[in-house]
Amino acid sequence: MTCKDIQRYLLDYSEFQLDPRTHAQIEDHLRHCETCTKVVNDFEQTVELLHSTSTQQPSEEFWEEFSSGVMRQVRKMKTPSRSLKRYLFPDPRIVAVALAALIIILGTILLSASGVVDMTAFKHVLSEIRW
Repeated sequence: MTCKDIQRYLLDYSEFQLDPRTHAQIEDHLRHCETCTKVVNDFEQTVELLHSTSTQQPSEEFWEEFSSGVMRQVRKMKTPSRSLKRYLFPDPRIVAVALAALIIILGTILLSASGVVDMTAFKHVLSEIRW
């Protein structure tokens, strides 16, 4: 068992949640390692302190004010809106690039189908390119 293992099992060890074999391995390690023994003792003292400290629950008035305060803040926030204009009228540069690509593709298809452009040379060039 290493010091790193001790840190990983620290909570389960202190709450007796480990199987007997692992618990015994940790006990053996703690007999030989002062650093881990101090870490375990400090951890257990911290847990004891937390258990002995009483916590005061917030009043009903606090929760009412808290809830209304949160709602006020939420109402002040602007909700992101996706306007219809953004979708109907996209950036002109994107439209121009898309149209240019469409014209090139359609032109190539139409010219190839009509026999004006010989696609053999084009296919040869494509085969020479190393993808």
